[in-house]
Amino acid sequence: MSLRVRLIGVAVLALILGLLPSTGALTQTQGQVLTIGTTDRITELSPANSYDYWTWHVFRQTTNGLVTIKPGTSEVIPALAKSWDISADGTVYTFKLRQGVTFTDGTAFNCAAMKWSIDRNLKLNGPKGGVYLISMIKETKCLDDYTLQITIKSPDTTFIKRLDNPPAWAYSPKSTPADTFAKGKWAGTGPYEMIEYKPEERVVYQAYDKYWGCNDSIVTAAEKAIFCPRIKKVIEVFYANAAALAAATQSGEVDIGFRTFNPDDIISMEKNPNLKEFKASSSVAIRYLVFNVTMAPFNNPLVREAIALSVDRSAIVSKVFAGINKPLYTMVPPGFAESENVFPARDLATARELLKQAGYTKDHPLEITLSFTPKHYGSTESDVAAVMKTSLEETGVIKLNLESLEWGTMTSRMSKADELPFFLLGWYPDFLDPDNFLAPWLTESTKSLGSFTTDTVNVKFQNMERTETDPTVRALIFAAWQGYMAADWPWESFSAILKAKLEAIANMTKLPAVKGLAEEAINQIPWGISSLTDRLAKAKELQDTVQPVVVIPLWQNMVQMYAFTKPNITGVVLDVTTYFRDWLIDMK
Repeated sequence: MSLRVRLIGVAVLALILGLLPSTGALTQTQGQVLTIGTTDRITELSPANSYDYWTWHVFRQTTNGLVTIKPGTSEVIPALAKSWDISADGTVYTFKLRQGVTFTDGTAFNCAAMKWSIDRNLKLNGPKGGVYLISMIKETKCLDDYTLQITIKSPDTTFIKRLDNPPAWAYSPKSTPADTFAKGKWAGTGPYEMIEYKPEERVVYQAYDKYWGCNDSIVTAAEKAIFCPRIKKVIEVFYANAAALAAATQSGEVDIGFRTFNPDDIISMEKNPNLKEFKASSSVAIRYLVFNVTMAPFNNPLVREAIALSVDRSAIVSKVFAGINKPLYTMVPPGFAESENVFPARDLATARELLKQAGYTKDHPLEITLSFTPKHYGSTESDVAAVMKTSLEETGVIKLNLESLEWGTMTSRMSKADELPFFLLGWYPDFLDPDNFLAPWLTESTKSLGSFTTDTVNVKFQNMERTETDPTVRALIFAAWQGYMAADWPWESFSAILKAKLEAIANMTKLPAVKGLAEEAINQIPWGISSLTDRLAKAKELQDTVQPVVVIPLWQNMVQMYAFTKPNITGVVLDVTTYFRDWLIDMK
């Protein structure tokens, strides 16, 4: 038997902030130009060698994948594939492709083109890209002109969601280089074609007049409402900073301002009667601290846990973000049913005790450096670093130095094993699953994202949740994994709770592979360590087997979930995906 899949997702995560048009007549607004302002930037327009928000945003406007997420929900729906089957063992996906689709260079889309696109990106797999998201693909095969079969190396419940990313999207074999990175040379199947790009200035799109998403013979009326662009021409303008973006938005220089405003500007614009506000009630964009767990002194779990107990999330949120952002105590943010607060509240007394056990006192302080990038995440980053310095130094034992690095320098250094020990980063999901808030730092991209952890218990958790098909058991796996990554090893109560969850997983699952992994984790975790003295004696051994507190969640980035527009703008959808869909926007 095979499992027929058309609809996947949990709609409770979503929030629709702009209304999709009805499924009746839909026409492009002729002669109008939509202007969008942002402080974001494009890096390299290569689907196999880019991995940042606005670069992937450009690809999202200009091409499609086999599947996508329905606006305003977390539901996986057909895009270039009109349907798909999954084999009983979860390793073979068979996609039926839409017919009549063309690339913007006029080339016909078919199975050969889709296979070529995926194979090309897997082959190129650039060092700055996100191709790892589909690295589980073992083979692609065309069963006929419009049937694509993808075999993955092992069952993975996240795979279908991973296909909604640029490395898995369609690119024309005629216009896209086969053996080198695209660097701006590509043609897609999307609603728009990029007709101009001036780095640091603007990108301009023109609606593709033969776009399949507007073709009544290819899509249903409901699909047309989701895919067909409203505005013929879109200009995205890059502003130097948040203040400039706010000024352009308030003056009417742009129709829409999005990513990223200063908190004070948000408060001011909310009072402006000439602006329409769109905001999300929650955000899956998060900010966090990263430790390179191989570099001293952060190779000592006592030090990492002491810092986790010293950070003052409330001070960051109130002093830097005027209360707009929200404190975060887990890497899986609220909005996911699997989210659990697992990191401790601030406790300076316990932090001092842990530092004492690690050999640091007021007379022999812990001197460390926190690295941050001053522009990539907006102009507030220096203020965040300053609050971090005050918070950690309130222990009386930590002396925190601050290091400001340009984004390119920071990303280069953090992927080298011995260059960046402690730094601030941000994250928005590649696909909508709790897996994508844990695996990147703990199993998948530990080198490129700078953690360098080698804890194999994390691999067991990952393999459990990717194999498990029962949602209840899978949620329990995520609960246990979140607890494990924030492990507060001195407390016997924590150990008892985590062990009980693993035992429950082993008893509840119907899959022998998951049961075996849970039992292996139980046998590997050193449950007997129940005192600070025992932990200190075991610290060197632990760093090779158990590596808690690799990252520390700090806040949900609500500031990036605001858009301000002129009053005549409709169709802005800010949802759990964090996607910004230019093609849904209209001007009345």
